Amino acid sequence: TSMKIKLLISFQGVDSHMYRRKTTKIFFDKYQIILGGQQQSCQDFISTGDGAGVTGGKWSCNHPTGKPYYFSDDRNDFDTVRAECQALPPFNGRPFDVVVIETKEELDFIVNNPKYTDMDRYIGLTAETLSNPAVPSDFKWINGAPLTLDIFFDDLPSFSDSVPRCVELDRSPIKLQPQSCGFNENVICEV
Repeated sequence: TSMKIKLLISFQGVDSHMYRRKTTKIFFDKYQIILGGQQQSCQDFISTGDGAGVTGGKWSCNHPTGKPYYFSDDRNDFDTVRAECQALPPFNGRPFDVVVIETKEELDFIVNNPKYTDMDRYIGLTAETLSNPAVPSDFKWINGAPLTLDIFFDDLPSFSDSVPRCVELDRSPIKLQPQSCGFNENVICEV
């Protein structure tokens, strides 16, 4: 979730005939500084804002968090679909990337989402190298965080190699499936 901090900055300024103290409020969001104005709601972004013009996928709003998610219909290798996520128009100044699933609630929102129309989609979980045999701790989120959710890995490779591995989320049943990052698959994007 986005945490906001209010910072009050005061400065002296001149106002026509007399001196008076002026005050400006600045709000720091996790990824941006907002100087006045209002943030766009997720629903407005996907229906009438910058997200409305995007084709080739389906938008969905996570109403408790207010975050938009993009379920791409294009099947490509991991680097290509990640670039497609990053090319989406920013939401309130925050860029999109491949989804990093941080909570059980977010996982439930994704796998139960009616926009998630096929079985497997890339998520932002990767491994540069694998142990022999591979273990779940070999995989890290694209933001560098370790995997902390308790999700079943299906078919962890029983060999060690230098081929980077990406992970698909299968929603029925919920499991993680390691693949070569060159495999063509759909993706889930988020801010």
